[in-house]
Formats: sequence, structure tokens, C-alpha cells
Amino acid sequence: MATVAALCRNAIAQQVDFNLHFFVNSATFIGKVIRHAKLTPDQVKIVCSTSGESYDRNKEKIDGFPISMPSSQSCKINFYTSTCFEGCDIFDKGGRTYIVSDGTATHSMLDISTTIRQIAGRIRDTQYKEITHIYSKSRYGRDVSYEQFKASTEQEIDKAERFLKWYATADEDIKPTIYSDMKFINTETMTLDRNQLKLELLNFRN
Repeated sequence: MATVAALCRNAIAQQVDFNLHFFVNSATFIGKVIRHAKLTPDQVKIVCSTSGESYDRNKEKIDGFPISMPSSQSCKINFYTSTCFEGCDIFDKGGRTYIVSDGTATHSMLDISTTIRQIAGRIRDTQYKEITHIYSKSRYGRDVSYEQFKASTEQEIDKAERFLKWYATADEDIKPTIYSDMKFINTETMTLDRNQLKLELLNFRN
């Protein structure tokens, strides 16, 4: 997100000759970039799903910015979710393609054999033929063994259990102000969620 926001700020400040076209399957991610880069509606074109209840949800995620059609005029900065990954035509001779994959969000990870090849051809008339892939590593990176990952995860479980024991005895008047970002805690019921542990281990093996 920081990399994409920096590219956006640079494009606005330096008035570069090309336009940025980001393909990222997350309206939430787009909203974060908008806020982080302090973008305004006139600087940005956003294309995402408007079907059914998606329209209201996506409008909220992108801070009420307009949702455009793929064929509408390009801006200096352009964002597209999966609704544009296949079967739509974008025309911008000065458009550069950027594919964004957030390693912490499974729905933003793309199949290089199909989806990325489709995205690469979406800007039909661009003079820039290369694409740039911006990505962050998955938390299931293979620089550790399964045994090491399991041991680390069990340490998180232990921390969560100790936190919940403390929380159970904490003064009621301060409980509403407490925020816990620890894994494996259901913050609605303030209980340990061991299913999340099983899911973590399963995702690592997959």
C-alpha cells in the first residue's frame, strides 16, 4: 500500500507524462491508498462492481468517490478491481499497467497463467508494453518450516489465552477502551477461537 501511495503522490506532484493504471482486487485497498496519498476525486478513476449490494459497500470503502465505467476517460491515477480483469477495453496511449497483490489478502492474489495475462492486454492502445507487479509476501512464506510456523502460532495462542485471563478480571469501566490486535481472539465474544489456529496451519500447508 505504501508503494502504491508513493507512486500516486509522485504522479500528482511531478506531473509525469504517463498515467497509472492499478489492477487490484480490493476496494478496501483502493480506499486506503486514497486516504494515504490524500487523493481527490478529480485525480482518480475507480472501476469496481456496482451489482446488487456491491455498489453501496464499495462506495463506502472508497470514501464516496465516484465509480466509473471501464470505457470512461482515464485520469492520472486509475484503479480497477476484478470486474475489469477480463473482457473490457481500456484506451489510454499514455497508460502504464501495474498489478497489485497484497500477500495478506487472498482475494488479491492472482493466477499468473490466466488472470495476469488477461490484465496485461486490457489497455489496448498503450505505448508502454511492460507491466509492473507490486506485491507483498504472504504471511505463509516458505522461509520457515511447518514446525517453526506451528511453534510460532502456538506462542500466539498462549499470548491470547493470557490476555483473555487478564481481560476477565479487568475493571468493567476500562474494558470498552481496550483494543487487542492479537490473533485468535473473537473480539465480539472475547473468547479464544481455536478454529483460527487450525485455519492458519492449513493455509500454511496449502
